[in-house]
Amino acid sequence: MALVADDISADWIRPNLGIPGVAVLSTTRVGGVSRGAFSGLNVGDHVGDSDHAVGENRT
Repeated sequence: MALVADDISADWIRPNLGIPGVAVLSTTRVGGVSRGAFSGLNVGDHVGDSDHAVGENRT
């Protein structure tokens, strides 16, 4: 598996699986609008972070 850097974001990790039609994206905790215990790029809506912050982090 190779890691591919491109222009979408320096903080995203995009493994290149080499499988046609399959795209994979993994984020880090860098960025985002969540605060406190959820500080950073929290995209989980099941952990108690505010719905508004999670929505912003997902866009």
